[in-house]
Amino acid sequence: MIGSIGLFRPPVDGAVEFGYGVVPSRRGRGHATEAARAVVASALAEPDVRTVRAGVEPSNTASVRVLEKAGLRRVGGSDGTDRYSTP
Repeated sequence: MIGSIGLFRPPVDGAVEFGYGVVPSRRGRGHATEAARAVVASALAEPDVRTVRAGVEPSNTASVRVLEKAGLRRVGGSDGTDRYSTP
């Protein structure tokens, strides 16, 4: 097993959120980026989804990079979690 990824459904006001995790022994190999890009593209291809969102701890720089490579940008944050969203 490499990890897991999934969308939180149903869409709320045209937006879905996704989350993922990668087992430590498989980190740093591009798996999360590849999976995140695929999930974002698939979600945005659905007629009822306009935005894909995710949350991340700002100190988790690897996950921040994954979200940015998947096309999400920081849109705010609170309570120690930064919020990212597709444009």
